[in-house]
Amino acid sequence: MKRILILGCGYAGERLAARHIERGDRVTGTTRDAERAARLRALGVRVLAPHEELPQMDRVYYTIPPQRDGVEDIRLTGLLKRLPPPREFVYFGTTGVYGDQDGAWVNEDTELKPNNERSMRRADAEWQCRGWCAMHGVALTILRVAGIYGPGRLPIDRLDNGKPVLDPVSSGYTNRIHVDDLVAAAMAAADAHGKVMAEVFNVADGNPTTTAEFLDAFAAMTGKPAPERIGWAEARAEFSEMALSFMRDSKRVNVDRLLAIDGFRLRYPDFRDGLRASMTDGSNA
Repeated sequence: MKRILILGCGYAGERLAARHIERGDRVTGTTRDAERAARLRALGVRVLAPHEELPQMDRVYYTIPPQRDGVEDIRLTGLLKRLPPPREFVYFGTTGVYGDQDGAWVNEDTELKPNNERSMRRADAEWQCRGWCAMHGVALTILRVAGIYGPGRLPIDRLDNGKPVLDPVSSGYTNRIHVDDLVAAAMAAADAHGKVMAEVFNVADGNPTTTAEFLDAFAAMTGKPAPERIGWAEARAEFSEMALSFMRDSKRVNVDRLLAIDGFRLRYPDFRDGLRASMTDGSNA
């Protein structure tokens, strides 16, 4: 039995807590959502009160996103000052640190090219984690996570609102991961520390597509109209600057290192299977 701390029990963190409880671990977590906190307690998770002293743990998962501005993750900076060093630290990052690779394949050794403040904060967070873990002798695992989907996180509203999508000819590649595969990958990567010579893992389904292909498949499953195609000129008038920044980043994420972990496999390498499973899953978001 391990003592597990999940800092940021949100969409993925709640499922991660449930998996560790099933495994017989003792789980503590943090959340600002009162409804989620009640569900976590019902699972058997000890929910820390705001500003409560952080306990000594065997493994810590950090899933909290940075603040919305600046190029440094000051949330993480403050947290690391309060955290008693565990044996293992797992940071949930993003494939956004690779920036725009013009559709090329990237792996964990690809040079990072953060091209906006959002991805710069994430690159800074990785740097902070490396320095802090090295200083305290903590085993570090960095997860570079693609776009997360799953039960309660499907593009239903987008289709209902008739939001258009970039024409595949104009758009680049996007990458995604089903939340259940993300949770399984996080646990497998952390468990494998010391057995594999790696601390960074890409977490995606390994099958990049355009956003249009993803939305078309979901529309067909739900019987809703497929979204209208538009070009970049129309997109600049339609979408926010943040949305446009995601659309400009085109890369294909290689997950060979993740798949090489002994005993690990993706449950939903085809997003269509992940969408179907998500539509029939009645669990909370």
